[in-house]
Amino acid sequence: MGLRKHRIEAPADAALPSNPSDWHDIRCRLITPLYGGGVQAATVDETMPIRISALRGQLRFWWRLLAAHKWHLPDLRRAEFQLWGGMGSDDTEASASLVFLRVRNVRDIHKVPYTDYADNRNAPLAYVFFPADNDKNTDVSHDVLREGLHFTLQLRFATVASETQRQQVIETLRWWANFGGLGARNRRGTGAVQVEQADSLPSLLNPVTKQEAEEARCCLTLRQNSSNNPVAAWKQAIARLRDFRQKAGLGRNLPGKEAGNKKPAGRSRWPEADAVRRLSGQHAAMHAPEHLAGNVFPRGMFGMPIIFHFVGRGEPADHQLQPQSKDRLPSPLILRPYHDGNGQWLPAALLLPHEHLQQMPVVLQRGSEKTYPVKLWEKRLAASIEPIKTQQADDPLHAFLHYFAAP
Repeated sequence: MGLRKHRIEAPADAALPSNPSDWHDIRCRLITPLYGGGVQAATVDETMPIRISALRGQLRFWWRLLAAHKWHLPDLRRAEFQLWGGMGSDDTEASASLVFLRVRNVRDIHKVPYTDYADNRNAPLAYVFFPADNDKNTDVSHDVLREGLHFTLQLRFATVASETQRQQVIETLRWWANFGGLGARNRRGTGAVQVEQADSLPSLLNPVTKQEAEEARCCLTLRQNSSNNPVAAWKQAIARLRDFRQKAGLGRNLPGKEAGNKKPAGRSRWPEADAVRRLSGQHAAMHAPEHLAGNVFPRGMFGMPIIFHFVGRGEPADHQLQPQSKDRLPSPLILRPYHDGNGQWLPAALLLPHEHLQQMPVVLQRGSEKTYPVKLWEKRLAASIEPIKTQQADDPLHAFLHYFAAP
């Protein structure tokens, strides 16, 4: 479901009819801070905070998900090029997009430090903004755009677009408004958007239901801790993921009882650290590998790359987990605030179709020196990993959903 790099953008405004009735006005509000989104990676652009090229990429992703898993289109690539445009290939002709988008009336732009949301490394949102927490890299921005930014997204269809194509785009926009976003890190909830008004497309205000998610082979899980503040709901969602992966007594052992021990938690209950120790043949004297699950990397199913950094004499050098022949795997898990249609926000987790992860070739790399082919997951090992066993699940993603929904 990766985004394709080559696409034909909408023509310049001068090439479009000037009749205002040709355009649908969709008034939107940013409900969580926007990180990145500018031409330079991980950097906000106050002069152009919303780039149409990036928004089109988001919409193509959500269209492909629905086309493959809900509408079951027989020739997805050809249908995508006919609707959204593309450069063409041996089996697909080049075509211009039938969907025109433009952004107007951007206001309430306020850039603030990310530390306004993650004032210490134990704050839930520090788990989201870790790329900004890098004082050594001067190319990384430490700023975000505060929620509350408003803009009008305008949509127009080419006259040759069929009614089916128009309805597909409208449904795609609705899914984007419910689960997508703007800028970087939006699968962890940054840059989330709410459609506040769409007089000519009123369905965009309707929440995507659990049943609709299932029809697209997704799983929507909601916590019942409602709030009138979307950022508060978002923090709850992120805190559940942080705790599931590393909280003492859940993702990590409780701290040892020995005198003078000031550590907030003990060893990880996940197998990855010990798997790196086994594969590298290195470990500290007090940290011999002992995890019973062996050399698997289940947390890679939440997204890659993952960098394993050890501290202490004798421990391995940094290693990185990533898909073979690829730099990254976008997470199949989306966390964000969800509007219930009645003025309240709920913490939400949307799990996308992810069966391909079971067969995905994955490698563990130590710089350019050594590469180890490894496995992400084997269901038979669920009983050996406490956070998964406790939730009575057979894989880490569904174990998290069980934990996410629990009181």
